[in-house]
Amino acid sequence: MYHMKYLRDRIGRWLPEQFQPPSWREIHYQARQEQREHGLAWLPEARAALRDTEWNFREARESTVIVTGCNTNYLPLALDMSDSLRRHEELREIPLVLLDFGLEPVKKIRLQNSGAQIVDFPWPVDVRKRNKFKDAHRAHLAKERLIELVPGYQIYVWVDADIWFQTPIALKSAIAIASKRILAIVPEIASNPRMEQRYRDTLGRRTARRLRSKVTYNGGFFANHIDSPFWALYRNRGVISANLTRKRLSDQAPLNEIIHLYDVAMVELPPTCNWLCSLMPPLWNSRQALWLSPEDGSTPISAMHLTDWTREKKTRVETDTGESMLMDCRYSAWKTFAGRSTNAW
Repeated sequence: MYHMKYLRDRIGRWLPEQFQPPSWREIHYQARQEQREHGLAWLPEARAALRDTEWNFREARESTVIVTGCNTNYLPLALDMSDSLRRHEELREIPLVLLDFGLEPVKKIRLQNSGAQIVDFPWPVDVRKRNKFKDAHRAHLAKERLIELVPGYQIYVWVDADIWFQTPIALKSAIAIASKRILAIVPEIASNPRMEQRYRDTLGRRTARRLRSKVTYNGGFFANHIDSPFWALYRNRGVISANLTRKRLSDQAPLNEIIHLYDVAMVELPPTCNWLCSLMPPLWNSRQALWLSPEDGSTPISAMHLTDWTREKKTRVETDTGESMLMDCRYSAWKTFAGRSTNAW
């Protein structure tokens, strides 16, 4: 197999330009166009939910829970995410639950004393290879089990600990769509070449070939109703992929599998609802102290996802004045411009 791949790559270099295989960016664009043409991303119920976002959000807010999880290393980011939620008055009443993926006892007691709801998440017994992975890898198996870990709610919203909310639009739109028993999720703003390898490692070569040309949906932020068949499918495929994998666990591989191959009712939220800062740095508006989408230079980013190095290092971004500078994309740096924080854990 290795020799065939090597030969194919060498022959590909000699082919004329019209016979060259498409790039990842071209595959991503073609898949997005095909999905829009077939109307798979926008259902009639979803259009109605988005049209009446404010009303549906108010109706569903009382039965909604936001779930995140972290270990000790990610705790500062989780605190920032909680603080960013509490800045918005309409989001303060929604309960926030933290899954314990390896918190130190001292940190855990401090959080409990401050009113945080913490749920322990041990290794699931249906994962046979759990002894091969690090303890922090439990996070990849938690998203598919939210309705079991945090019972008593109708709408479940998962938010990665390294996401913070600049505006409430992302959460309000996701909750409004999920109230109609439709999955609300955001596609990645750029193609991820590593996803094909993850598909191959966790789902097998045949499934990987079927998914490699599809749009990649990011599992850092999504919402759905408890009665949706999405949860049973996600749980089933997640356990199968966890037992098949040889190298690493992945929550995003089974998530994209059930979206593309099992016809789950789904709505694409705009990229500003889950902006991956390492794939495309945001635009900084110094006059309004806002992070904006660099695609149009005017739309505020609702959810900032601090992927890869942006969690710890400064990122080179463009500003509204045309300058290029290194800036910290974390919430703790942004709130010095936007005002003082309120009502954190």
